[in-house]
Amino acid sequence: MTNHISHEEPRENRRGRKEAELKPVQRRLPIPPTTGMKHYGLALAALWTLIVAVSMTWNGVSQWRAMHEVAANGARTNFFKDVIYRRWNAERGGVYAEITAKNQPNPYLEVKEREIETPSGRRLTLVNPAYMTRQVHELELEEEGVRGHITSLNPIRPANAPDAWERRALESFEQGE
Repeated sequence: MTNHISHEEPRENRRGRKEAELKPVQRRLPIPPTTGMKHYGLALAALWTLIVAVSMTWNGVSQWRAMHEVAANGARTNFFKDVIYRRWNAERGGVYAEITAKNQPNPYLEVKEREIETPSGRRLTLVNPAYMTRQVHELELEEEGVRGHITSLNPIRPANAPDAWERRALESFEQGE
């Protein structure tokens, strides 16, 4: 049931002016179709889902890139740190350290005075840059769980041989890439 208003003859109000008296009249109002609203709602939901999916993908890619950059910076920092302390050792011709269970003479170092004894009887071994770096990496693995090692396409020590990924990287370095 719907209403509309009809007008009758105007009547006078208290001030003497004519007013129309309004009476309700029955009339049917059009009901808007709901089909269009459903389509509009579905389109909005689909658009919102697409926006959320694109946003999540963008954030995932951005986080992956940031994580990769942090890892690369950390690796670069460690590499340069290794180069600096190797250079420090090399500029001094190696350093002598006491022979212990963890610091045995380097079997791959063939030089005179690889081992010496001090006047007080302490036995020392020469620690060259590569041997020092290996020992530091072993300590780092023990203490921090971080793996690092020296590698080469022509290693003196067989355990320094590169794995497949390292081999490809070293070969690309040799080719100037």
